Amino acid sequence: MLVDDYLEQYFQTRYTATRQASDWLSKQLSELKNDAEISQRRLADYQTQTGLLGESETNNVVMAKLEEINKQLSAAEANVKQAVWELAKTGDPELISSVAGSSFVQGVSTGANPAQLGLLPALRAQEAQLKADIAQTSARLGPAFPKSIHVMKGARIGARCNLGDHAFVESGTALGDNVTVKNGVSIWDGVTAENNVFIGPDVVFTNDRNPRAAVKKAKEQFVSTRICEGASLGANVTVVCGITIGRYAFAGAGAVLTKDVPDYAMVVGNPAHPVGYMCECGEKLPEDLTCRCGHNFAKQNGTLVRVPF
Repeated sequence: MLVDDYLEQYFQTRYTATRQASDWLSKQLSELKNDAEISQRRLADYQTQTGLLGESETNNVVMAKLEEINKQLSAAEANVKQAVWELAKTGDPELISSVAGSSFVQGVSTGANPAQLGLLPALRAQEAQLKADIAQTSARLGPAFPKSIHVMKGARIGARCNLGDHAFVESGTALGDNVTVKNGVSIWDGVTAENNVFIGPDVVFTNDRNPRAAVKKAKEQFVSTRICEGASLGANVTVVCGITIGRYAFAGAGAVLTKDVPDYAMVVGNPAHPVGYMCECGEKLPEDLTCRCGHNFAKQNGTLVRVPF
């Protein structure tokens, strides 16, 4: 998943950056130590040439100080390595960034690596982009994102859609705005769901009326299905391809839809058959076709339509 891939990359790059910083610091300390040793040898040569070597301890104060500095440098090298390691273990990118961006690391040294020093800012930019992508996807797929879903390239998904776990949306699918797809639903090429459609858990869609494993068909041969605005499909409904489910129609749980469903019709059974009408609010209409929510309906040319008060 996107978040898992980002976290893996984030910790890997953070560890790499910290290790590079440690190696660079070690190199600088080694150079300082080497410079101190060179200075020490030159001083010893100078003392030998001038006859200062072997005189009183007062005359060898510089030599003693150099030896002390050499010891301090050795101890500092070990301390810096340990400090960088402890810093990496904290997992705090701000602390790591403060070390990578400090004058000690960036300094005037000849070993500074500009690409290395710019690594953390680049990671922050990637993190910001990933957060923006997640926010954009959450706006499209609902507040519970991320989920274990599979949306193929080319699928059209409207705003404020909510896709449940283990949903699969094939490339030739079109979902309108505010569509709910519950868990375990696979929506195949050729299925179109208009705005405010509800697709219950484990609803089954098809797009081939006579499939054979040995017969491969082109997309153009798939049979399309349309679910019109506001329609609801209950849990485990099976939709045989090539039909249209009317506006605000309602299919009860387990129904097998083999033919068109009229607007506002409520159907149940196998094969599905009408048992009444449903209001837009989700309540079953009484015989007088006046819902308790206040909506009135009437039959016109065999089709139920909503009428003014």
